[in-house]
Amino acid sequence: NSWADSKEYLWFGEQFANGNYNPHWDVENHGLEGAPFIPLLIAIFIKLFGSPLWPFFVYNCLVTSIIPYVLYLIGKNIFSRKVGFCSAIWSIIYTDFFRYNIQLLREPTVYLFLPLTVLLIILSIKYRERIIYVIMSSITFSVLIHTDERYLFVGPLFLILFIIIKNISLIKRIKSSLLWLIFCTILALPMILRNYKVYDEIVLISPQTI
Repeated sequence: NSWADSKEYLWFGEQFANGNYNPHWDVENHGLEGAPFIPLLIAIFIKLFGSPLWPFFVYNCLVTSIIPYVLYLIGKNIFSRKVGFCSAIWSIIYTDFFRYNIQLLREPTVYLFLPLTVLLIILSIKYRERIIYVIMSSITFSVLIHTDERYLFVGPLFLILFIIIKNISLIKRIKSSLLWLIFCTILALPMILRNYKVYDEIVLISPQTI
């Protein structure tokens, strides 16, 4: 259940805070099998505040408060202001977006960074591959896959979006897609190197991506 997952995230976060980046979870007899962002965030809060509980609650509240605006911008840029406004209203009353705020879980982060990545890619396409949006979307996508590694397999779809747009030359489209891929790879490199040291093979994000 979600509280058991919170307890596991907390334990791994505490291990990270103590400098142990290859911990073994004795309760279920495994190491870090999931994405590392939430345990790392918990470790940072432990280092800064002593306890991660209240800081993580505040973080979740901030993250979920941004979701309506992001969905509004997506609806506005794809369809119209009315669609964007309806999307924002729906997100406010959709309880799943904030029901996990009191727990140490990945859901609030995923709920924000997936649509935020989509929004930034839309803006990069709308404004003719403006580099800042390409870079920012690669950063948000990296946060997303380091929070939930299953979204790694959405990456090719995002790359296709850069390629199929028609408002700029093919060369610029290829450059933008390569830039996005390079930034994502650079940001994933620390975890890839850590996994190679632990598993003696190339593992993207976590063993679940093998």
